[in-house]
Amino acid sequence: IVNDGGLSWLRKSYQRMKEQAEREHRDLNDLVVERYGSVEMFEQRLADAEEAASSALESFRSSSVESHSNHFFKPSEDDSRGENTKCRVYHAGHGGGLNTLSCAAPENDPRPAKLSTRFLKPGSDDEDSAPTWKQRSRPVKEVNSVKKQQENERSPEKIETANQGGDKAATTLERYCHLTGKARCQSFDALKSHLRSADWLIRSESESEVEEEVIPLLSEEEMNKIGAKLVKAEIMGNTAMIEKLKSQLEAAHKAKETHALQMKDNGLSRHDQEVLLFRTDQSGRAWPVAAPSATQEPHRGRKKRQQIETHVEGQRVRYFQDDDRVGLKEMVRREKMSSAQDQNALYSRMAAKMMGKTDGDNYTLDDMFVSSVAKKEGEGREEERMRNRAIGESRRLAASMDKCQHCFSSQELQKHLIVAIGSKVYLSLPAGVSMAEGHCLICPLQHHCCATGLDEDVWSEIQLFRRTLVRTFESQDLDCVFMETHIYPRKQKHMVLECIPLPRELGDMAPIYFKKAIMECDEEWAMNKKVVDLSSKDIRQSIPRGLPYFAVDFGLQGGFAHVIENEQKFPPYFGKEVIGGMMDLEPRRWRKSIRENFDDQRKKVLQFAQWWKPFDCTKAGTS
Repeated sequence: IVNDGGLSWLRKSYQRMKEQAEREHRDLNDLVVERYGSVEMFEQRLADAEEAASSALESFRSSSVESHSNHFFKPSEDDSRGENTKCRVYHAGHGGGLNTLSCAAPENDPRPAKLSTRFLKPGSDDEDSAPTWKQRSRPVKEVNSVKKQQENERSPEKIETANQGGDKAATTLERYCHLTGKARCQSFDALKSHLRSADWLIRSESESEVEEEVIPLLSEEEMNKIGAKLVKAEIMGNTAMIEKLKSQLEAAHKAKETHALQMKDNGLSRHDQEVLLFRTDQSGRAWPVAAPSATQEPHRGRKKRQQIETHVEGQRVRYFQDDDRVGLKEMVRREKMSSAQDQNALYSRMAAKMMGKTDGDNYTLDDMFVSSVAKKEGEGREEERMRNRAIGESRRLAASMDKCQHCFSSQELQKHLIVAIGSKVYLSLPAGVSMAEGHCLICPLQHHCCATGLDEDVWSEIQLFRRTLVRTFESQDLDCVFMETHIYPRKQKHMVLECIPLPRELGDMAPIYFKKAIMECDEEWAMNKKVVDLSSKDIRQSIPRGLPYFAVDFGLQGGFAHVIENEQKFPPYFGKEVIGGMMDLEPRRWRKSIRENFDDQRKKVLQFAQWWKPFDCTKAGTS
């Protein structure tokens, strides 16, 4: 609504906050505090808007009355007709139709009533719709008698519609008719617009009365403020204020208890969860994020940052804003707790947002960077960036673990495919069609991303499962290949060590196939060694932590590893593609997992369990 002081906008905002609170099962007061700072501020803004809207409505009333009296009436010296004038007013009723209050001239008025003939319903009396010269030709008594008859016929309708409209609507309309009683109502559009505003005022008054009856829920901060006022009033000895504040506190506590019981009955009780924020670099090192050391300044938009004082009497005293309060110990801590990505991000910000003009030899690019870092930055801005990065990493990790199909505690894990469970590792079969009979997976129970970041006890148990699988397949006159692909480290996928059995002949040729495939994969010009030999050292001692890699081992012998340079050019099914080419399988067997029904999965689990049972390393006394 135009010129209402923002009242309609605040009401829509309040309605949206209510819908959001119901949708997210949150407290309405918390949302109000997030958007407006406190509940008191929002109530103050709402009260100011209502006051502005009411003043605007009063001014509209006075102006509309003056305009009606000036526009619709002929001035006369002796005008006592307004006291006896009845007004017909059209307004919207509850049924969607137009309710009517009549407005007609008195009987002794010789002038014709043009308004009454202009807005009557057709059909009942056609004489009223006759031209003006015909009406003037009729006697005045005849016209008045016809009008009385029409009013008597329509009086039940007026009573019924007035009852449906409500007492407040009738009171407002009578007040308006009394204000305009000195004249005839001849503008239907003006009356209709005025009544719409009056109807809006009635609704706003009723809504405000309902809101006043409901006791608002106060936040802890607001209740603490009331408690502080209560203590101050007790010190001052103001008994009236003490009783008032005590009643407010008691009402707030009761409202809070009632709200908690309602939430509990609806099953919508909210539990706050505390999460430890930490950062993790590419090498797998993790450290907690420090709490803000100082009060953070609010963001000031695009306001130009001020230059700090870097020189005193021609001598440089500082380079950065915090040089005076940062010691060597703090600088070492920051260096250890920052990663290469942080340095790259800092350089990108300096190059993108702080770029200035250079002046040849007098003001070079280095001078521009030195002067740009000497500008003031808000307190705690860097800590806020670190905290936001930690929150993003925590959310990504939580989302990855919720959707993980290999975490032992995840609901996505198909537990009917598990064959053996150790203390740190479990053995299962793939959910899709296997590459070969006996294709199995070794996975850690917890969410670990790669072998280079495993603890020693987890790694030793994986090696125990490897030895057991080699003995199992040797009993079936088969060889086996172990493969691991660690790609897209930022997605933090679960580590999976795949074991695929091969015939003896293909097992002997497997190192040649894999070495040739690794030499031809990925980028032609690589920054790392193309093929890393794992015969003398395992993957943890050969590949630095944090790098994406592909590793393959042939039985209990060593194998090869490759550092992935370009993740877009290296397929995640690289190892299975090589084995599929060796075994002459269809590409759909390794490109995308083919679903298997439950009966086929149960059959292959039972078959593999018979092979595994004589060599089960999870049983006591088996090594």
